[in-house]
Amino acid sequence: MHDRGQTRPASSLKAKLPMIKLFLAPVIWGGALTAGRIVSAELPAFTTSCIRFIIASLIMIPALWMKEKRFPKPTKQDLVWIFLLSLVGVVMFNALLFTGLKTITAVRSSVMLAFTPAVVSIIAFVLFRERITLMVGLGIIAATIGAVLTITNGDIAGIIESGIAIGDLYMLGAVVAWAAYSIIIKSAMSNLSPLALLAYGSVMGVAILIPITFFEHSWSAVPTLSPQAIWSLLYLSIGAAGLAYLW
Repeated sequence: MHDRGQTRPASSLKAKLPMIKLFLAPVIWGGALTAGRIVSAELPAFTTSCIRFIIASLIMIPALWMKEKRFPKPTKQDLVWIFLLSLVGVVMFNALLFTGLKTITAVRSSVMLAFTPAVVSIIAFVLFRERITLMVGLGIIAATIGAVLTITNGDIAGIIESGIAIGDLYMLGAVVAWAAYSIIIKSAMSNLSPLALLAYGSVMGVAILIPITFFEHSWSAVPTLSPQAIWSLLYLSIGAAGLAYLW
């Protein structure tokens, strides 16, 4: 009887763990916009992205080994998918996101990113003829309106009246890039696990980003980052890119 009493809390916690992760992941991602804006004020977009995924790779690669007890060998087709994932999800999305965050607020960015599910459904419909049911369509509309109203505190007119800025266009590009990434990763999961795709995509993204960062001439600025920027960069790397992606 005593042993059963001891195992019940553990099993109960284990059962609730997926729900806890489901709650925490978007919370972590939500804070990434504020952290990204802080870092973007001190580092260019590609350098920020590169450092972010160097650190994230140091989390994902050991996590892959611990979970699968091996490093799955990708096929040639897998390598194509991994390249596309890293190009769109690591390089393009992050570069557009951090460039946009230089000129617009985290709140405004959140408003635009709230439209990502709708863009995913539209792209899936156009490219793969995935049917959008009435309920799914209404759900997308309701979720988008709800997110916009919540983030803007109901002041949608204020967002509209302020007009379209260059930062808005960068953020719109980030939305399209993330929507494309979401569709690509669904198509790529035939041979490799999601974790393997994320880990390999992160490493390949770093390989693409490193030569690009030299054109920004910004590595010398890394040692002079403010404490706030350093903590924000660690949050982006460990929390929003490492742990939240793994969940």
